Amino acid sequence: MTNSSHSAQQFLWNTIVSEQIPEPVSRLLHTGEVSYWDWDIPAESVIVSDSFCTTADSVKNEKKEVITFQDFVDRIHPADREEFQRLIAEIRDNSRQAYDLELRFRNADRSFQWVRSTGAAAARDSQNSALRIIGMHQKIDQQKREGIALQVLNAFTPTGSRKEVLTEYCQAISAVFDSRYVAISQIVQKENRDWVQVIAGWKDEKAIDQHEYPLKGSACAHAANRGIWVTKNKVQDVFPDSDFLKQLQAASYAGIRLHDRHGRPTAILSIVDSTPFDESLDVTTILKLLGSRAESEWQRMEMEQELRRARKTAEQAARTRSEFLANISHEIRNPMTTILGFTELLGSDTEFSSDVIRAADAIESIKKSGQQLLAVINDVLDASKIDSGKMIMAPTVMDPIQIVEETCNSLRSKAIERMIKFKVEYTSDIPAQIISDPQRLGQALRNLVDNAIKFTEQGSVTIAVSYHKSFDFNDMMTFDVIDTGIGLTPKQKEEIETYQPFNQADGSSTRRYGGIGLGLRITSSLASMLGGGIEIVSQKGKGSTFSLSVSAGSLDGVEMLDESRIAERVAQINATSTETPANQNAKRLQGKRILVAEDGKENQKLISYHLEKAGAEVVIAENGKIALDKVGKAEERSQHFHLILMDMQMPELDGYSATRSLREQGYELPVVALTANAMDDDRMKCIVAGCDDYISKPIDTEQLIDTCLQYCESDTELCLAE
Repeated sequence: MTNSSHSAQQFLWNTIVSEQIPEPVSRLLHTGEVSYWDWDIPAESVIVSDSFCTTADSVKNEKKEVITFQDFVDRIHPADREEFQRLIAEIRDNSRQAYDLELRFRNADRSFQWVRSTGAAAARDSQNSALRIIGMHQKIDQQKREGIALQVLNAFTPTGSRKEVLTEYCQAISAVFDSRYVAISQIVQKENRDWVQVIAGWKDEKAIDQHEYPLKGSACAHAANRGIWVTKNKVQDVFPDSDFLKQLQAASYAGIRLHDRHGRPTAILSIVDSTPFDESLDVTTILKLLGSRAESEWQRMEMEQELRRARKTAEQAARTRSEFLANISHEIRNPMTTILGFTELLGSDTEFSSDVIRAADAIESIKKSGQQLLAVINDVLDASKIDSGKMIMAPTVMDPIQIVEETCNSLRSKAIERMIKFKVEYTSDIPAQIISDPQRLGQALRNLVDNAIKFTEQGSVTIAVSYHKSFDFNDMMTFDVIDTGIGLTPKQKEEIETYQPFNQADGSSTRRYGGIGLGLRITSSLASMLGGGIEIVSQKGKGSTFSLSVSAGSLDGVEMLDESRIAERVAQINATSTETPANQNAKRLQGKRILVAEDGKENQKLISYHLEKAGAEVVIAENGKIALDKVGKAEERSQHFHLILMDMQMPELDGYSATRSLREQGYELPVVALTANAMDDDRMKCIVAGCDDYISKPIDTEQLIDTCLQYCESDTELCLAE
């Protein structure tokens, strides 16, 4: 103590001893900020000022109260009691003249408050043993707790996991308010209601395990709704049904809402004690101070957690892409090996090529390998369209039975090769027509059936087709693809159902099944675009059912086919598909002149062969500039071309520029784009440039001849009209 404060204290003690208390001092002693006590050691009694708020069994004597010294000591906080008793013992035996100590003292309402306790001997006997000790308590509760809070904030250096950090912080906060329970909780959804989920906390000098309880009817609900909420006493009267508060024998509660980095309420810092807060204590100010640090720690750990998730996602993405590249390399190199190998044998090994059976088998293998390569390219392009939002649906009136039967017919040979049963079942009446995109519906169904056959080594694959009328006018067609294949574990099913790119049930390095892992993702996206979705039911080793549902559109006035009518329709479709007219392309383009603008020598040979075989006269132009020149000369001689097939990527002058130039010159005859670009916006780009239609490479012979015939005939009509 300073000399001035010691003199002031000595004056106070002197006036107390002589009981000559000046009025200003008397008022000070009764404000509650300063209290005094006078211990008569031989009488074993302590006289205290009434501002001590003594217990009910004390004896009142006007402005004083009389209690035992043991009662006085018992009201000191257990953590401070031993030090107080040591200092008093030293004063009694004259080894110390006075003491100055900060301690917590209990009020009559059981709340503790910090006081600065000072005292000294007022009288001694002949052996210098104290006969009387006088002391003073000055209230410092607010300053002390704010100081402890600042010490907590300054000394707190978080390390470890999120739970460890938050637990350590809760332990530090418990020292500020002498609380039994401090916890940081987040609000979660469970059973269609909000629950308080304790993440970390400190209770009765021990870390607490995670637990949860309903938010409704809890003190946390008030803190969550109001931002900050404090009840200094009798909190159970406010929440009489709270088992949580009953278990803690709670008297006081303080809670503050914490926010995430985006300002959204996300957690609650709660402080609960079995004793009240001192009435004069400004709990809110201290709580805001502590809550601010808790919020910053929460946000910091949230950011670290997001970074860890992002890192994990990036690492997983890198692994997935690496696996994808390995898979796609495998899926390209294998068929390329077949194509190049058999091509070399057919071209250079006369013994092999002269063997009719071997040569025919080699040609069939080359064809299948080419189709396999084309499927890989198409999947990559479709995935790209989906990612860029350029996948466009073209709904039209279509026959669902025809789509199913054509899909089955295209894959039946694959099922036969694997020696598994393959069948279609129509399990309800089926509409004769629906409104959907036949190309995309067929693609989605084909992907599912192809997968089912691929992953089934024995047993069967069944397509069950059904129609479901809906009360919301969104009638649905469902195609259940049922197999007895390898099935999925719950974890594999969960991973597959995310429909992430490149996910496969068979993702090991020793892969037994082909594919690049895009099929299900594409199919799921197509199903959504067609107004439905995909559901999976699977059991490891028993098989799977992939259910594809699509919207059927408006069915007003549409005929519903029963079992017998469905059988008739199936028979009709299958009979038509088996018809193969002999030499159907022979001379269909007889008398037609077609200009092929194509820079690839091999493509020139292939396209010319098919067109000439169909009877057309073919003129080749190696680039767009030569094409313009040949069109100009043909027009001068009145030997116009009936059709121009225009490759869009050529040297000197590309197909887009050449077509635009023709249209600007007034050329009105048909121009059909011929390009390896297969995206929907590529088609539109060709149309905008002035093309009448679009054929993508690789060339399908039937499509090529049909398209040429269509536009050559329209050209003939145009010429006759002129």
